[in-house]
Amino acid sequence: MALRLLFHGVIAALISSLTLGMPAYAAAQSTPDEQRAESAEREASDSTNNNFSTAHRRQLYKQGRLSYGKAILYNTLPGLGNFYANQYVLGGVALSLIGFVAVLVPFGVVTDQPTFIWVGAGVAGFAYGGSVTTSLFGVRAYNRRLHESLQLDESHSAFLRDLPRSRQLTLLNLRF
Repeated sequence: MALRLLFHGVIAALISSLTLGMPAYAAAQSTPDEQRAESAEREASDSTNNNFSTAHRRQLYKQGRLSYGKAILYNTLPGLGNFYANQYVLGGVALSLIGFVAVLVPFGVVTDQPTFIWVGAGVAGFAYGGSVTTSLFGVRAYNRRLHESLQLDESHSAFLRDLPRSRQLTLLNLRF
């Protein structure tokens, strides 16, 4: 019996709270004319606020873009340039190849087997060349994603996109 009264009391409290909240909800709703006026006010305040102007977005791009020179400098140890370009898997592969070389070459020197030295030198060259190449492409991809996310004008890339495919490859050969 007491449980039934408690249940009815809870239900009555829920119903009263819902009905008391209804007029406030109805008052909070705005008409389409009011919504249009609010959006016009927001647009006017956005135009006076320079945080998202094109000049500000270009400044953000210049501050946030990655440098090709830094990527090459970081590649004094293969893989670090890839880490700079946010390519963690490729950086790990390059570092593991250099670790393999660090074991292979001394083994060839100690055992007087030049084959191990040559294989190690080849793997080191492959690691260095691959790391530099992939980090440069990674910097380019990062900068392109940043450029697109800031919605900057793409007049120069629109020109490249409109070229015929065969002409595009002969001009730049940087398109992927």
